[in-house]
Amino acid sequence: MTKASVIALTASVWALGAAAALALAFVTRPPAPAPIHVVSGVPNAVLVPLTPATVEPPAAMVLPPLHIQAAPIQTKVQRVAPRPEPPRPLVCSSWRALEQGVGSVQICEPAH
Repeated sequence: MTKASVIALTASVWALGAAAALALAFVTRPPAPAPIHVVSGVPNAVLVPLTPATVEPPAAMVLPPLHIQAAPIQTKVQRVAPRPEPPRPLVCSSWRALEQGVGSVQICEPAH
């Protein structure tokens, strides 16, 4: 890539990021305040903004009494895995020289 194309690509990425940030700020802006309605024909009318009624949550929440009962305790231990088999005796061959390197080896297998 040439230097000019890298600069153009970088500038376009930054421009898209700025546009996304502006769009996010526009979407998450707070709502506009409620409009003020003027009642005409009434002398010395008081201007009152129309706002939605606010409901305050209760200070405490009252729940009915609960009864908690524990399950009985199991006294027997259940085995999850079977008992391991006792080790079988090994049958070993005689010592023989290694095919590569220096030394000897003995091969052992479990008896059948």
